[in-house]
Amino acid sequence: MRDPASPPPRRRAAACALALLALAAAAWPPARAGDDLRALAARKHGRIVALEVLIRSVDAAIPGRLLAAELEEDDGVPIYELRWQLADGRRLEIEIDARDGSWLKLEGRRLETAFRRPPAAAPAAPR
Repeated sequence: MRDPASPPPRRRAAACALALLALAAAAWPPARAGDDLRALAARKHGRIVALEVLIRSVDAAIPGRLLAAELEEDDGVPIYELRWQLADGRRLEIEIDARDGSWLKLEGRRLETAFRRPPAAAPAAPR
């Protein structure tokens, strides 16, 4: 028989889950404001392409939506790492050189079906 003073098992499990989430959140490294300020300064001085411009460029080639974006440095080269979701739920990882917008890496399943098809050419007029 259960002690009437103790909480029900479900409530106890929920309290444990909340405590674990609170611990995980406290241990998670916070975003560094300095990183955002450096990115903003680099964009302002023309050293990197605006993320919004790159998102439009990716969307023009691959229909979908942005899930997450990070600005990283790889051997001193600023690189945007994008996580992109297609309409069918597939997810892609795209790395773009932040200096000029060139695509460096594209990973995902069935990539050959991810890109937009160019519009069909109009039939030639008979002579």
